[in-house]
Amino acid sequence: MLRPHPGGHRERVHPLRRPRAARPANKIGSYALALGAERAGVPFVVVAPESTIDQNTPSGEHIEIEDRGADEVVAVRGVRVAPEGTRALNPAFDVTPHDLITAIVTDKRVIRP
Repeated sequence: MLRPHPGGHRERVHPLRRPRAARPANKIGSYALALGAERAGVPFVVVAPESTIDQNTPSGEHIEIEDRGADEVVAVRGVRVAPEGTRALNPAFDVTPHDLITAIVTDKRVIRP
């Protein structure tokens, strides 16, 4: 969602985890928001506490992305809505490439990837 900003607009997200190399992992949708911000020509800013920086993970490629299972996608409240045998990919979060990020703002600093 674009938020009003003096002199224009910006997009911001709050990641669940961020490796040292500035590719934050967040609930599904942040990557798509970053792509939308790029297309709209507005900055994409990640806002996170310094404590979310994972010094043991060098980059987003090293984050294991949990698959939440197909049942959340092919069924609603236990009722199947997709044909039997339907397979689905259901990642718990995505990783936003650093080149789509304008800045990462923590409680201690501003990082420009």
